[in-house]
Amino acid sequence: MELLDITQNEYFALRGDPPLVSSTMLKCFRQEGPWTYHHVHEANLGEPRVPSASMKIGTLFHDFAAHCGAPKWKVIPNTYSDGEPINLRKKAHREFVGEIQQAAKDEGTIAVGWEQSEKIIKMYDSVLANKQIAEMIQQEAKREVVGTGVIEDVGVKGMADVLLDDRTIIDYKTTSRHTPEDFLQDIYRFRYHWQAAFYMDLFTGLKFYIVAVRNFEPYEAMMYQIPESLIQMAMRSNRQALTEIAWCRAIRSWHSPGWEGPINVEEGIQRRTR
Repeated sequence: MELLDITQNEYFALRGDPPLVSSTMLKCFRQEGPWTYHHVHEANLGEPRVPSASMKIGTLFHDFAAHCGAPKWKVIPNTYSDGEPINLRKKAHREFVGEIQQAAKDEGTIAVGWEQSEKIIKMYDSVLANKQIAEMIQQEAKREVVGTGVIEDVGVKGMADVLLDDRTIIDYKTTSRHTPEDFLQDIYRFRYHWQAAFYMDLFTGLKFYIVAVRNFEPYEAMMYQIPESLIQMAMRSNRQALTEIAWCRAIRSWHSPGWEGPINVEEGIQRRTR
């Protein structure tokens, strides 16, 4: 495994030939099948997926938390220089906002609205309000650290939010869930244990924690540890999927299992009900 000192944007642009497989790409292969995976990630033919509003907040929060509460963006204020609320129908106001956006672009960052900025700051405050989490994340650590390596003969890449010196990995998640019981369901629903196992494999981690932060008021942060037994089970499954990717590349065929058909419906139903 090799650690790279690159930015988040450079990480997303890091491709390779054949493409380096990320945790998100591996999840696509497992949930959407080899044909969709190939179309989107290997052949790069799919349309870019437009992030939702909650995903954008999550991305901004990750960046804010990774830099320990030091914002890397420029804030668009609610009011113009004369105190009047921003009104984009007015030319002067549009130019004012445009200047901020251009300055952010020139500095390699982004411009966000005042409300968004305040929300993310309050979310991060809730992280620091949890003493156990605060003590852990404020240790000496590598943040937004990128690693590349080879697993099952497949080149892979990953970006860990926090990698402590003792090989503990911390991953931030934003959530709309009210209770820990609800978020536990999301861990399985969104296959966060697959991601945990992938990062543990790539970064040779020893422990994996999720810090889940409410994206609504009242803000609250909770910490969850993915147990070793679940990590090992997910790691075996991940490695099996990577083996299948290597095989598809070797034989140059990405069609879904049974594509050459016909598929026996009765046998298929029996397999699903076992």
